[in-house]
Amino acid sequence: MKLSGGKRKSKLSYLRYLLYLVPVILIVIGYAGLVIASGEPTPFTIVTGISMQPTLLAGSIAVLWHVPFNQLHAGEIIVFTPPESVGVKCQSSAGPSLTSESTGFPCFVIHRIVNISYSNGQEVITTKGDNNDQSFEGIDFPVYQSQYIGVVVMQLPVAGYITQPPYNEYAGIILLALFIYELFSGRDSKK
Repeated sequence: MKLSGGKRKSKLSYLRYLLYLVPVILIVIGYAGLVIASGEPTPFTIVTGISMQPTLLAGSIAVLWHVPFNQLHAGEIIVFTPPESVGVKCQSSAGPSLTSESTGFPCFVIHRIVNISYSNGQEVITTKGDNNDQSFEGIDFPVYQSQYIGVVVMQLPVAGYITQPPYNEYAGIILLALFIYELFSGRDSKK
């Protein structure tokens, strides 16, 4: 049984839509799998500033993994809320660009563990940015379990730029243009 030209074109247009839908579904499933496997509700963060260069580049996406606090080791890169962030309005976004340090107090810090000690029976961590000369009290120490978020296990270099203006606007315009093109090119092929 042969398909008529109209039915064949219709099936081809459905196949084209399916080809666009499959990557989206794979991304959603992959993200959900990463959330479950890592134990992190938000397993990504964007590296802002230059305090961890050259190890972590500004604009990269850092992938986090939840390692129990008592199993952390010196040398690991962790994400945490700074010690003095309680009651302080923090700056969650980057400065004027991803490569400049924000002028406000950070909401989250990504630094390397340089020391683990004990105080009053509690484990206390001191961190330092690889590009910093020293650890800064109130930002790098003391870090307790309640402030700890996760360990950085991987970075996707400069991928975070697509989430920042003007790059996110360009990406949105390109995606919209591709969608409109696909929508109208599908109609033309049916005529």
